[in-house]
Amino acid sequence: MLGSVDESHIIRTIEYWDVEKRRFPAVEHRAVIVAEDITNRFFNVIGLLNRSIPIIALKLQALLVGDTLTLSFIKVLDVVKEELPEINEDGGVVDRNYWVKKGRDKSLAIIDAYLSLISTRPNLRVKYNRGHVAIGTSSTNFLWLMPRKHDYILVHADTGTDRGAFLEKLTQSGIEASEHSNGITLTINPTITDIQKHPDLFTTICDKAERLSHE
Repeated sequence: MLGSVDESHIIRTIEYWDVEKRRFPAVEHRAVIVAEDITNRFFNVIGLLNRSIPIIALKLQALLVGDTLTLSFIKVLDVVKEELPEINEDGGVVDRNYWVKKGRDKSLAIIDAYLSLISTRPNLRVKYNRGHVAIGTSSTNFLWLMPRKHDYILVHADTGTDRGAFLEKLTQSGIEASEHSNGITLTINPTITDIQKHPDLFTTICDKAERLSHE
């Protein structure tokens, strides 16, 4: 729809999703909302609904690049794929070899590339757990990296009020990312090529997340 998303837009989207789901029950369906603007109020509403109904929200912008009119789609909310890892400092602690035995060599190479960007930080600590690799310094953890069987990892980073700006930069760089349904965390799915091509962007995200961990 043109302009900002509103209540009727959300209701129509859910109705369409329900109609198609009933018509083709054997097929997995996703509700997709596209609007020029999705305000914080409705972002929170959609995020709450997303826990029960798989909703994707896209922000559409028309940009004039030279004499060419282009359309930019930014995914501001994805379906809930995974919840944030439960941080248990006393249980589930393993070592790097645990993930090697699980065949996550590609993921570990991506994590190593990520860590190389922040390896000189004072008091840097890396803790391997059964569900994730937690990164912190002198305060609480600020990055959670989840190894995968594929050629990417899942990254959770709390970037505060800057998450929208980071999400836009990541999307424009061709890096898969979304805002987590909790409305707080940025979720990124980087490959090793993404990190190598955009080290400054990933370093800036780490900087912001670490600063927030001290607040």
